[in-house]
Amino acid sequence: MKKRFLKIAAICLAVSAALAYPVGVAVSALSKTGQSVSAADVITVVSPAQSAEIDLDNAAVKKYFAEYTRKSSYAYYGHGDQYFMNDVKLEWQSDEAQYYQVYLSEDKFFSSAEKYLTTRPEYLLQNLVPNREYYWKVKVSYENGEQKTSKAYKFTTKGSVRAITAEGVSNSRDLGGAKTADGKTMKYGMLYRSANLDSITEKGKKQLRMLGIKTELDLRGDTLTKSALGDDVTLINIKGAYYVGHFKGIEFGYDENKEYIGYFCDELRACANESNYPMIFHCAIGRDRTGTLAAYLQMLCGVAEEDIYREFEFSHLSAAGTADGSTELGVYAPFNAMMEQIKAKEGATLAEKAANYAIKMGVTANDIASIRNILLEG
Repeated sequence: MKKRFLKIAAICLAVSAALAYPVGVAVSALSKTGQSVSAADVITVVSPAQSAEIDLDNAAVKKYFAEYTRKSSYAYYGHGDQYFMNDVKLEWQSDEAQYYQVYLSEDKFFSSAEKYLTTRPEYLLQNLVPNREYYWKVKVSYENGEQKTSKAYKFTTKGSVRAITAEGVSNSRDLGGAKTADGKTMKYGMLYRSANLDSITEKGKKQLRMLGIKTELDLRGDTLTKSALGDDVTLINIKGAYYVGHFKGIEFGYDENKEYIGYFCDELRACANESNYPMIFHCAIGRDRTGTLAAYLQMLCGVAEEDIYREFEFSHLSAAGTADGSTELGVYAPFNAMMEQIKAKEGATLAEKAANYAIKMGVTANDIASIRNILLEG
């Protein structure tokens, strides 16, 4: 027992030292004697192959994007979570080690690399960004203090949507990747949408915290007092608006809507505050109130109308997004009504119409400019 305890303690001390080791080290390392140790022919990558292209879309997602027309999401309605991305498994071979450190970076110099520890010669990567080039390498640590580092390897991802895996959370995805009419792109890693986080597990919390989320925007109103992700994540509670119409919508002319127009302006102001990012926003099932805000932000940013519909209907590929028992048409109709209402507003483009209407509701031109500056690149 004492011997086993000492071995575990030694591993813990070694891992602690590894965490303090600087990212971006050279391809060779020093042994206890101070001599350089070559990694050649010692660490061999099994997968993915060098320069491999990896499709992150699963079969259902690939089919959805390839065949999408309005209402085609009905074919997926009520069949549970079908949207998760394919994970990427890194595998390598080496002589027996105490533990491994995996470095992952979007640049070949590993200047801003993420570092992961594992005791097995493999590591599962989740929630990667589609259409990106990734570089990775492995540092092997032995019980005698010796370390060896592999050469750098590369793979490229492709995919249609960054659907987020977080255990205990459904209907979750990154709003990044959408193209705009003026050639810009909505940034990845800034704004995430999902269903509620009420049942998130400890593993799910870790998965979301790895995204660097600073703010949780809960559109259910004052249901919680602190974020499920931890005390260091800011919680903003707002009663989210539902589409248009005469009940909790963003359409003028109905007394019932006045307070919800005000709430919707609060939502947009929260999205105009750069210090809130990266941010995750949600309601109960992540479809109606969440879908209203997501679509409006996309309109403000200049995303094409058809792409906005497709993004909204993507919720039908989730368990949460179809959990309330609404019929497919009952979900589509109010969203379509909102889009038609905005299209009827003053302005030459959908982005201008959405901006003009947002100003009429009560936000400022500076708020809109800030949203675009935060969410767009290129």
